[in-house]
Amino acid sequence: MNDSNIDTLSQTLVFDNDLTDLACLCHAGLANDSPYSEQHYLTAILNLVFGYLSPIQRTEVETYINDKKYFPPVEILLETT
Repeated sequence: MNDSNIDTLSQTLVFDNDLTDLACLCHAGLANDSPYSEQHYLTAILNLVFGYLSPIQRTEVETYINDKKYFPPVEILLETT
């Protein structure tokens, strides 16, 4: 999740069938009567999206996971009495 280059946004062409599949997988994962678990649909979405990432973006994702950047920042509060 890199916001540092927001002024120089790049674009990636996505096949329209893949985009439709992504939307369908999202809806299926949220549906109450889905035949598979949410994890199944998330994995399918991740597999589809990962194919569009550049090597640099894949490295960014790897760093994001390895550094556990998905955790919120820790806020330490010191009591003063």
